[in-house]
Amino acid sequence: MTVLRQEQLGALLRSCQGKEFVNRRDLAIIYMFMDARVRRAELAGLTVDDLDLDLR
Repeated sequence: MTVLRQEQLGALLRSCQGKEFVNRRDLAIIYMFMDARVRRAELAGLTVDDLDLDLR
């Protein structure tokens, strides 16, 4: 497994800056990988019903 260096991760996050849907979606995906440590298959299988906005 390859781990990104801090400067690589920073560049990846900067590449997602913007207010367009695609930018926000991509940034949310990266943060899900970073914060929740989900796997690709888990993230791909998520639906809106899986989200609990009240509990964040």
